[in-house]
Amino acid sequence: MFKNSFISSFRKVLLGLLKWTEKVQDVQSVVRGKQNLWQKEIVLPKLLISTVSFIIVTGILVLGITFSPLKIIGLIFLLLMCFIFLSLYLQKDRAYLLEDSEALMLLAIVFIIAVFSMLIFKVWNLFERPMIMATPMAAFAVIIGILLSKRLAVVVSIILCVILSAINDFNLRFFFVHFFGSLAGIYSIPMIRNRGDLTKVGVRISLVNVMGIVTVWLFYNNDVINLKNFSTDISYGIASGILSVVIILATLPYLEVFFSRTTNIKLLELADFNRPLLKRLMLEAPGTYHHSLIVASLAEQAAEAIGANSLLARIGAYYHDIGKLVKPEYFIENQQTMGNPHDPLAPSMSSLVVISHVKEGVALARAADLDKVIIGCIEQHQGTSLIHYFYHRALEKNADINAENFRYPGPKPKSKETAILMLADSAEAASRALDDPSPSRLRDMVEKIINNKFTDGQFSECPITLHDLSNIAESLVLTLNGIFHARIEYQESNGSDEKKKE
Repeated sequence: MFKNSFISSFRKVLLGLLKWTEKVQDVQSVVRGKQNLWQKEIVLPKLLISTVSFIIVTGILVLGITFSPLKIIGLIFLLLMCFIFLSLYLQKDRAYLLEDSEALMLLAIVFIIAVFSMLIFKVWNLFERPMIMATPMAAFAVIIGILLSKRLAVVVSIILCVILSAINDFNLRFFFVHFFGSLAGIYSIPMIRNRGDLTKVGVRISLVNVMGIVTVWLFYNNDVINLKNFSTDISYGIASGILSVVIILATLPYLEVFFSRTTNIKLLELADFNRPLLKRLMLEAPGTYHHSLIVASLAEQAAEAIGANSLLARIGAYYHDIGKLVKPEYFIENQQTMGNPHDPLAPSMSSLVVISHVKEGVALARAADLDKVIIGCIEQHQGTSLIHYFYHRALEKNADINAENFRYPGPKPKSKETAILMLADSAEAASRALDDPSPSRLRDMVEKIINNKFTDGQFSECPITLHDLSNIAESLVLTLNGIFHARIEYQESNGSDEKKKE
């Protein structure tokens, strides 16, 4: 009876919470268009997230300390300082995360699970010694580093290790070992390109844990070392690295989906050319497919030149023109020997067809449940650029034509990666029109494209600098020179000459 009433009450609370969050979602016009709960974007106030997580963390930690009013008050002060420090850091250094409800929920959940694991490993005894050294603290640092930010992961690691130390009588040994183990995990994040790389991360964490434990033992034991306890701590340090990898492997795929995060691992999965959209692009719009491959190469090199996410730039380029699948014959790279369907159309109508490929691409990407960053690449790669060809054709017929009718609807690029994608896309397309793609002409073309995009205000909403644009120009020119390199003309063999020699 009690069980049924509890489940009924819990269900009512959950349904009420879902209705409330969906109401907030409607107000902020954040809609994903999916029916499944895990595919909806839930929006909760940040004050509610921080308050609930503070109460839960406090409740868990009270169970982990000796019951004493003074200790509980001290614990509350400690947690208040930690939460205030974390919120100040987010305001100063990662303000965009405060506006991202899903990111805050992810941070809160990881924080709560980390604190809960501290409690478990504190009370869990093996070999007659608490397993505090085996606490998988690095796992939570790596998860935050992969899904949110590496700098935030460092800050959260400091806070979690301080809490771990505090609930164990402020024993700094635990802070020292687990903080450096977490740093080893965070340092390894850029090297993670597939899920198999996570095992190497576990090895690094274990090695650093062992080094930390040895250092602590050398400092805390002047002359005599208890070999049994020492070897137990060493095995705990190794176990911490192994457990960290297990937790990351078990939770990362679900956290990626539930909190709409895109990791390098997910990007590499999106690069699989057997994916339906890329396969369709290869078969139904081969010209666009090869254009996308070259744009991907240009964008990846340019992103590396300025320290942007080269993997995101490459994968975004693969998908940036998938909207052309709807009407591939209206784009010149797919026309081949067929006639141009734009010939009988008015310039304004042709521009509408061309502009629509961005909207169609976003629709196809959402239907295929692609990640938000890829959808961003699709809808921002043209910004609000003018379609010069059809605009000038329209001017020939009507001098009073409005140029705004020949512009893409935007939005403008909001990241360095999408700005690079815009430039790489334009550079590849323009290079195809050059009669003689010599190095000097390619350089002039690239510099002209960048100047035009800059003066047109296409980079006004992304954090790209003039220095970045200069490096991007050099990279694009270098890559295009490699694509259009000269070859020695093959000589046809003359059979009669060979016979004479014989």
